[in-house]
Amino acid sequence: MIKEKLENNSSKIKKVLKYTYMYGASRTLIKVKGHYHMQKEYDASPAKVLKDKTKSIGIVGCGNHAFTDIAYFLRKNKGNVIGSSMDIDKNKAISLAQEYKAYETSTEVESMLNDENIKLIYIVSNHATHTPYAIEALEHNKDVFIEKPISINMEQYTNLVKTVRQSKNSVYTGYNRPFSPAIETIKPYITNSSITLNCFIMGHKLDADHWYRKPSEGSRVVGNLGHWIDLSTHLVMARERLPQEFELTLLSANKKHKDDDFVLTIKTDLDDLIVLTFSTRSDPFEGVMENISFQNEKIIANIEDFRKMTIWDENKKIVKKFIPKDAGHEASVLQPFSEKKRDWKELEWSTFIMLKVEEMLQNNVKDIAFNIENEIDKLV
Repeated sequence: MIKEKLENNSSKIKKVLKYTYMYGASRTLIKVKGHYHMQKEYDASPAKVLKDKTKSIGIVGCGNHAFTDIAYFLRKNKGNVIGSSMDIDKNKAISLAQEYKAYETSTEVESMLNDENIKLIYIVSNHATHTPYAIEALEHNKDVFIEKPISINMEQYTNLVKTVRQSKNSVYTGYNRPFSPAIETIKPYITNSSITLNCFIMGHKLDADHWYRKPSEGSRVVGNLGHWIDLSTHLVMARERLPQEFELTLLSANKKHKDDDFVLTIKTDLDDLIVLTFSTRSDPFEGVMENISFQNEKIIANIEDFRKMTIWDENKKIVKKFIPKDAGHEASVLQPFSEKKRDWKELEWSTFIMLKVEEMLQNNVKDIAFNIENEIDKLV
């Protein structure tokens, strides 16, 4: 027993030291705080304070990601701008509010929606609730940041797209890799020629009863692979010409959990070739790891876990290192305060493709083909 405790403590210390090297001291500290945040319990909600009109942001869903990423990057760059926190677990709502000086907490979203001080709502709740909360917020004239995935099925997707297209409010999404310095470095090189992209992703092992696996929340296609489907869509749409015809092939190599070890290939009518391999055969100690290779006419690029990047530009070789590691999380969170904002059409496309892959997985379909704009027009 003592030996196990020592080994466990040693592993935690090693992880803290590794994270400090990868992300810096302040980000590591908030990740440690986030661990305890998820375990705190309170007897009662703290008393309300007078509402501060300078605090114009609400957080819906106060789990670890909201605490250690969304709220952290907001405070780091904008100060204590969070006015209201909401979670169905009052303990998480209170803990986040106390750390980030929010003036109100709730287990219901209505008080936030009716709060005239709150202009922007970050939705960081469980996957199945992203779309309903986003639609409610837009209908209450709020700007919205929707953490990924923005929808978990075609019905949600259709309702959300219709609402966004009719709304005058701004909508941002939490897919972060398009905002990484590595991807931003690649984009100016992209020409109208065909693209080849290969992403090898090493994901965490998940327990059989993990909430990602619940039918109501979508599989790991929705919870994980959507990141790289979105990145692929972003790069494919970085050209003047856009593909219309998509051919998808999905192969799984895990008999127990078909969304743990699988490969997705995407081919377009512009001869683009995309291969996304998702593997969970060993648990990555440092968090999700990824290796990305990209090729387009004059450029070859390789991104090693968003910590190092090598570019071959014809006869020139360029090597860049990113310390701390930067997969674009901070820039993504700060979209409402920046000129960097994703084109909504990209999110319509990437989410539609992701949901088609999800349907393939659930229905054991190996191959499909479709015209993307025709299919989206039929829905909305």
